[in-house]
Amino acid sequence: MGTDNNDRFISRRIFRGFDPVFVAGVEIWRGLKWLIKSAMLVGFGVLLFFFIPFLIGIFVLSTPKDVAYRNFHVALPQGPFEDAGNIIVAVEGAASFRSLIRSGQVSELADPLGQIAGYVNEQFSGADYLQALRVREILQKKMADLFDSFDVLATAAMPVAATPLDLNLETGLFFPDPLGGIGNLCGLPALSVPCGFTEKHLPVGLQFVARAGDDFAVIQAARSYQSHTDWHRRHPKLA
Repeated sequence: MGTDNNDRFISRRIFRGFDPVFVAGVEIWRGLKWLIKSAMLVGFGVLLFFFIPFLIGIFVLSTPKDVAYRNFHVALPQGPFEDAGNIIVAVEGAASFRSLIRSGQVSELADPLGQIAGYVNEQFSGADYLQALRVREILQKKMADLFDSFDVLATAAMPVAATPLDLNLETGLFFPDPLGGIGNLCGLPALSVPCGFTEKHLPVGLQFVARAGDDFAVIQAARSYQSHTDWHRRHPKLA
């Protein structure tokens, strides 16, 4: 199972009804933020008079499960985002475990790479770290603009199927992951669900990604997908 590193499948969600668990929660949160901001201007009492019927209306609306999707193919932003993300993770990881590294106790780790990674990560310069932060700021703006038009990005969870238990993760999973780099750099919520099996009966996954802070969007997308499929209930054939 392969994916194109440039083109990603985007789904724009259009609700014909309200889901009481997820959509109502989103609307209530947005309403509360609106209430707090507006209360300072027109007074809490007046807004409360209008806001209570709004809350009641959300809960008493019917809840049909039909969710319409309009699908598009768009290109992800291009840039050194994986490299920037790796630098930030490395520098901040080394800072978090500074005492462990300086004490020499990292030598007690079972992973040979883990025993030396902290020392390597401390070699990144402050200039490298600041440049990575600038790259992140640019990317955050680009992704915010993208999610102004689209609710959820859907793509393969990984460009490969499930791997053997004895696979060397350092060499066996060495491939570009632009969406992973973008998600890590921007703090995008993501959720993976089963979506089928390969000819060798290995499971594959579908992931949903939304704008930073919009966890409800990926939960709702995954919930809707699983309400129309049963891959999450199936089990692969054993050899």
